[in-house]
Amino acid sequence: MAGGARYTTLTARNMLKDLGQVGLWLSGQGLDAADLDEKRVDQHLSDLQQAGRRRVAGPRGMVPLMMFLREAGVVPAPQVTPSPAEVLLERYRCWMESERGLSASTMLRYGNTARRRALTPDVGHTRHWILRI
Repeated sequence: MAGGARYTTLTARNMLKDLGQVGLWLSGQGLDAADLDEKRVDQHLSDLQQAGRRRVAGPRGMVPLMMFLREAGVVPAPQVTPSPAEVLLERYRCWMESERGLSASTMLRYGNTARRRALTPDVGHTRHWILRI
């Protein structure tokens, strides 16, 4: 299954059972496997609990299934929303390129320095300067 991991027979059977339940739930919702994401997995698990199911996998238990479906190309990779610091760092990189005309190596060095400062826990006024940009 996922990532070449080895599972016991019982674990593999339970994972296949979970896959079957997800498939039935998707079908009942009028969705396709490509529509599956973490939010929908959470909704599926919540629906199972509300229906009174005794054995319901937790979100962590569904990770191998999602990995398998992504590796098989059935489910798209999760959409990652950039943090405010990442947005700011990208704006800084664009500014260095368009306004300053810096070389790629210089932008990389400056960008790495800014990233370390932006992501370092606030000690005194360490991050104060970058949040004003």
